This record gives sequence, structure tokens and C-alpha cells, in this order.
Amino acid sequence: MIRLERLALRQGALCGEFVRIQERNLPPKAVRGHPIESLGVASIGHTTAFAFDPDLSVLALQIARNGITATRIALYVEGLAGGPGYDILPVPNREIWDVLRRGGIRGLTFRIAAPNELQAIDDETRSVRRGALAMKESLQPSHLEITMGMARGEVDIDSRKAIGLFGWLQRERQDRRGGVSKLSARVIPEGGEEAQPLNLIGGHMGDKEWVDIPDDDPEASYRKRSDYILRVLRENRPVLREMYG
Repeated sequence: MIRLERLALRQGALCGEFVRIQERNLPPKAVRGHPIESLGVASIGHTTAFAFDPDLSVLALQIARNGITATRIALYVEGLAGGPGYDILPVPNREIWDVLRRGGIRGLTFRIAAPNELQAIDDETRSVRRGALAMKESLQPSHLEITMGMARGEVDIDSRKAIGLFGWLQRERQDRRGGVSKLSARVIPEGGEEAQPLNLIGGHMGDKEWVDIPDDDPEASYRKRSDYILRVLRENRPVLREMYG
């Protein structure tokens, strides 16, 4: 069960918190100097702070080990809207974006261990999943490393489709599905002659920082996380506007 809390407009963004309700397998209470006993509540909540930019349709999301993934949020929106077709993909960082958008993509390589776990989202990703499944079932390898490339003199790979494939595999890796352990491209930079390797693992927009979260104070904890996410979103708005504005 997921619910929304603390919705408010801040600095032009819709901010709030996704709360995942856990009603089963609750942890026990362990008070210092006393034996372990029942927690004494019917449910606990795991929270994920977010900030949504309505002008750019970009969601800045806290990634927490026990929080809510982007895929779950997409399913939540799908359920609210009453129909399929919603998905969330990572935003590439500025360097990756510039090279992929302006360069010529000559080859793609990705490594997956469990194609049966991949969640396809459209015809293109379904065809990749079907092909990988067929190879996995035929040869029974521990993993597949698939490389697609263009011969010299042929046109580049469609960058729009390639970026969509990269985003899908990034999301699957982030959600720990499929055992995606390699994701790279060979790209001829704008004005260049030779293709250069581009490692795309971790090549999406994000930020990490130690934030001192108050104990047992949900409001203060949310405020700290929300302020941090808003600051990161604000710092990246210029390049996000260039990508999506």
C-alpha cells in the first residue's frame, strides 16, 4: 500500500512524501536492558521524499534502501489513472546527454544475467527481452553480453531508440532486475572521426551527500530530505530545461 503525504508547492515544485505501509513481517521492539518483544503497532511506514517539476515533467526522487522505487511509483500512477502506459526512466547526466545527442552511436553493449526478470515496457524492449530469453534458454550461459554495431560506411544507430534502451536498462539495474552489470556505447563525438567507448553505468543525473536525519521526528526528517532534494533539483534545472523545456 502506498499513500501520499505532506503535499505542498515549494519553489515552483510539487513536494511531498510517498509512504509505503508495511503490515506484515514487522520487526520486534528491542529496548536496551529488556528482552525483545512485539512492536505493538499494526503497521510501520517507509518514506521517500520527492519534488516534481510540473513544467519539465521531471521527478527528483530520494533513493532509499527501504523506500519506494521509480517503477513502483509508475505502477501507482497507472493504478490512479486507470490504465497502462506510464513509466519513469532515469535522466542522463549532462556529459552523457551531450555525447549521445550530438555524436553518432556506432555500437551498443550490455550484459544481463537474468533476462526473465526484466520488465519490458514497449515493443522495442519486449523484442530485446525475447531475444535475450531465447539465447539464454538455448545456450544456458551464466550471463549474456550482447553487442550491436554498425559497419563502416553505414548510418548511425537511431539515437532516440538507443537512449530509450539505455534508460530502460538503467532503470532495471536500479531496481535490481535482470542482473544488468554492463552498459556501454561506442560513440563518434561531434566533429570526431574515431568512435570512443562510453560507460553508461551510473551515467544518470543524481547526487549523494551525507544528511544528518533527526531520530524519531518524522516532520524534521522530511524537511531535511525535502530541502536537500529541492536544492539538487534547483541546481540541475538549467540542463533539465535544455533537455526537456
